Amino acid sequence: MSHLTDRTLSGQLRGMPSSCKLLSNLDVRVVSNRQIYGSHDQQPSFPGQLLDSSFRLLVDGVLQAPINDLDEVVASNSSQEGEVEFVVPSNVSTVRLQMGDVGEGKPALTLELQSPKQ
Repeated sequence: MSHLTDRTLSGQLRGMPSSCKLLSNLDVRVVSNRQIYGSHDQQPSFPGQLLDSSFRLLVDGVLQAPINDLDEVVASNSSQEGEVEFVVPSNVSTVRLQMGDVGEGKPALTLELQSPKQ
């Protein structure tokens, strides 16, 4: 059973100079629901992590990893925010975001993209 919950907070598309690609920035939050156990309990409490490996973007049927490094500790019963960045072709209007359990056939959130205004 997972003790971490992923949430997408916001997103932004930016044009990349001299390119037909866009940079997609997604602000995300991970909430740790892990309990802190007292000294009489046998189960230890470990922090969670907010990692870039927990996010994938499905673009034209191909899974992409973020282009930035994200590695943050999430203490028990707390939350941590971070940013994941993906590069997408400028002609793509819909992508699917996987969070937490990533890979072929895993659940994904559909995101409609709107090109940045020039």
